[in-house]
Amino acid sequence: MPRNNQEGIDMTPQVFDNTVVFSTVPGNVNSFYKGNGDGIVWALDAATGKTKWKFNTISDGAKLFGNPKVNSGGGLWYPPSVDSQGRVFISIANPAPLYGTPKFPNGSSRPGPDLYTNSLVALDGQTGKLLWFRQAVPHDVRDYDLMIPAIVTPLPIQGVETEVVVVAGKMGKVYAYRADNGQRLWTRPVGKHQNDTGPLPRKIITIFPGDLGGVETPMALAQGRVFVPWLNFPTRARATGLPGGIAGTTAGLNTGRGGFTAIDAATGKVLWQQALPSMDFGAATVANDVVFTSDYAGTIYAFDTQTGKTLWTAKAPAGINAFPAIDGDTLLVGAAAPGFLKKPQFQLIAYSLQP
Repeated sequence: MPRNNQEGIDMTPQVFDNTVVFSTVPGNVNSFYKGNGDGIVWALDAATGKTKWKFNTISDGAKLFGNPKVNSGGGLWYPPSVDSQGRVFISIANPAPLYGTPKFPNGSSRPGPDLYTNSLVALDGQTGKLLWFRQAVPHDVRDYDLMIPAIVTPLPIQGVETEVVVVAGKMGKVYAYRADNGQRLWTRPVGKHQNDTGPLPRKIITIFPGDLGGVETPMALAQGRVFVPWLNFPTRARATGLPGGIAGTTAGLNTGRGGFTAIDAATGKVLWQQALPSMDFGAATVANDVVFTSDYAGTIYAFDTQTGKTLWTAKAPAGINAFPAIDGDTLLVGAAAPGFLKKPQFQLIAYSLQP
């Protein structure tokens, strides 16, 4: 499915109605957003592998905003969501180059909004026809993918049960839209925001959320509440690009902080919030009245879904950048990141959820 050696596939497919949906991205182990990379969503017959339809996440396709040698973008990092009406909701990644280059500052090699990057797009699941789209960050110069898989749920909106799509991304914002027409219902920022809008200056500035920042891993929903993991880690960048280091910053990963926010899914109101001492790459997982997450330092957290009260914590023998999973009365956590331990022990850990 990739068109060339600049592209690859890096996601879990979605399966519905005898259809498998996945996407290419403008990167692989040898090349990453280096130009001529185009993210295309494919829908295949699950039994035969025959193509049912495809959708190019770049509005002008292989032309790549007029400069295919330099530009790339789009594609999906997470599986799409599908509702009961057969609509497919895809959360699309950023354009490139980021944040600009000496020859093309502020992404001037790709003028305009760079559709459909950083957008939530609704497609007809049978044909791939575009139904509607909403772009969160036009002409992105900060790597603000809207890549988190959408949550689709019925909610009471002005007294009427309405199907709503909730999505988020690295720009550190959560968005809610009507599923039928894309009407925006609310937007809620999470985490720290600094120098995160508009063109970049010629001088180096500190940006929050940074390249490793905002909402990096999936949210969860229960009882009308959306649970959002987020992190604060800066990028230092300018109009002509990054000065070097991890995502353009000289700060160590141990300086990153995280947080976890519960939001009323119908109104966008913050119900409670917990600050975490390390970056939250641990997504959100709900079982009964408890929501679980974890941080890069290796701490697992269990919060009361109603109040946000910390019910318990546990320390893993390694860092965590994976998502908690639940099987019956067992919580499973993969601890396989270095974290900040001198001798991390990589393990799959099982915790009992029985009282």
